[in-house]
Amino acid sequence: MKALTLLLDGAMPRANIRMPIGEWIRVARERRALAKLDHRALIDMGIDPTAARIESERPFWDLPRTR
Repeated sequence: MKALTLLLDGAMPRANIRMPIGEWIRVARERRALAKLDHRALIDMGIDPTAARIESERPFWDLPRTR
């Protein structure tokens, strides 16, 4: 959201908006894929099903702080 605000305020060049949008698309795809995994698959991968559900329900613009 910060990137969009900076773009609209004219403080960010248009070329730099591609990075946040691309990141949003990637994160949205990852979260949709995570939501499709069943309980057994999550456990096999060592992922807590509750944490996976919470992560998959986050909005696309709510990016993780570190990747």
